[in-house]
Amino acid sequence: MYQEEYWKRFGFLADWRRFTCTLYPDYSKFMQWQFRKLNDAGLLIQKPYFAPACLSCGPVAVDPSETDLSKGGTAETQEYTLLKFRSGSETLVAATLRPETVYGQVCFWVNPDVEYLKVRSNGETWIVSPPGL
Repeated sequence: MYQEEYWKRFGFLADWRRFTCTLYPDYSKFMQWQFRKLNDAGLLIQKPYFAPACLSCGPVAVDPSETDLSKGGTAETQEYTLLKFRSGSETLVAATLRPETVYGQVCFWVNPDVEYLKVRSNGETWIVSPPGL
């Protein structure tokens, strides 16, 4: 088993006979049993739940009371630093929350499966990711 060989290299030993995973049928049966017991004890409540969602990205796993600043939410706006990489007459633009980590950066990774956009900004042609990526 790969896990066993991998951890042995670091000197760890494990009894893999007791390893389980939520995808295994025996563990799944345990979870079903546990939910039945909790339900029978009246500890589970089932009611409608409305979650925020984005039409293009799908469900959003955040509490709207924290993110909606107009309603007194505690979210903070974050300022990104744009990094510009010149490529001929165009500029590849990347954004980071940690500009102190990019000093001496010598490479720029581009996803070949993404169709990037060209936009004009302050007389420059920028190549950027599409919204929602």
